[in-house]
Amino acid sequence: MGVTWTTHKVALQGTYAINVSFDLVKQVGGFIETYGVIEQGKMSTNIDAGIGCLINNDLQLDLYGGWQGKQDIRDYFISLGVSWRIHKRNI
Repeated sequence: MGVTWTTHKVALQGTYAINVSFDLVKQVGGFIETYGVIEQGKMSTNIDAGIGCLINNDLQLDLYGGWQGKQDIRDYFISLGVSWRIHKRNI
């Protein structure tokens, strides 16, 4: 949870995120989360979920999707991600 105030906005903006993650099998995990913004009495809520598969110690693939709600606009999304760990050399 947090609060944001910038000089170009008069009102404070509250943010929140709740995340639950879990292991499905040894190399595969999942998550479900909700997050959003509360501003001037209006609340936007976003929900997403996904899975990640650890291919080896340095490579992970992710697939996630969700729903974003902001005022009268509803958006759905799906994303694929690739993460690669770069090792720092010993000096």
